[in-house]
Formats: sequence, C-alpha cells, structure tokens
Amino acid sequence: TNTRNEAMSVTIRPLRASDLPAAARINRAAFSAFFGIPDPAKFRVDADVIGPRWRLEPDVAVALDLEGELAGTALTVRWGSVCIVGPVTVAPEHWGKGFARRLM
Repeated sequence: TNTRNEAMSVTIRPLRASDLPAAARINRAAFSAFFGIPDPAKFRVDADVIGPRWRLEPDVAVALDLEGELAGTALTVRWGSVCIVGPVTVAPEHWGKGFARRLM
C-alpha cells in the first residue's frame, strides 16, 4: 500500500449533476489511456456516456473524491431485473491505488 494514499483524504459520495463535466473527462481519459489513444479529447467526442446513465439512476451513481477533487465514478443501469455496473472509471494518474475497488 502506498503510504501517500493512506494520508490522502478519500471520500465516496453521491455523484452530483455539477460533477458530470469532470466525470466525462475522467471517463474519456481512462478509456483512451486503456486503449492507447494519446489524446483523450479525441476519444468518443460525440458520445455522452456519463450524463444519460446518471440521469437514469442518479441515486446509485457514486463519486470518488480525492482531497476534494473528483478522481473517479461508478454508475449503474437497471434493465428490468438486471443491474449493470459501469462504467467504473478512475483518472489514470490514480490507477493501481485500489480506488476502483473502493468505488465498487
């Protein structure tokens, strides 16, 4: 465990409407890094993944706050009796620190 992480203020809280622009940036950054796309601004520029899912299920969308800044999100969608979790994204600079697990 990274001792710096233990000293960081980490909060899991409801995702708010005011978080949506930052959540969309984190989503693009995380997926573009995963797929090896160098410029996150060019990844899925015409697709709003976060906003529609948040509007469908705002009461179960969560945010990861690190030192007061949004660093990750987890959303869900219910389709009848099925619940799909995702996307769960953490800003790439915070990968490998266990934050996605905390969001789950």
